[in-house]
Amino acid sequence: MSAPGGGTATRESATPSMAARDFFTTALGRYRLLAYIVGTGLVILVFIGVPLNHLANFPYVAKYVGTAHGILYVIYCVTCLELTLRYRLKPVRLFFMAAAGFVPFLSFVVERKTTPLLLERFAAERRATGSPEPG
Repeated sequence: MSAPGGGTATRESATPSMAARDFFTTALGRYRLLAYIVGTGLVILVFIGVPLNHLANFPYVAKYVGTAHGILYVIYCVTCLELTLRYRLKPVRLFFMAAAGFVPFLSFVVERKTTPLLLERFAAERRATGSPEPG
């Protein structure tokens, strides 16, 4: 199946490919980008910032990464809501997508489960409507 950016996504490939511009121009691209950023920030916060704060009395990593994570998490949740409304995802998937922002490593897992589902929907929409690009 063809990804929105012209790359291919098969059941065998773990990472569906997207063009770099699709990470900013499509809802799925924005979701994927934010899932990586929020997930990475959370891992840094939990496994580096919090231990430094409590064990070495060095609060700056937790303070700044925590603030950035909090702001980006709100944007991530809005993006998850956009995907849910646009592609009529079930509320349970929205719950797991939102929970992925505050459970370390879960954002990477949920993104890997959600992306192929939405790429299949893109392909089905294109076959049904004949449009070259998903919305």
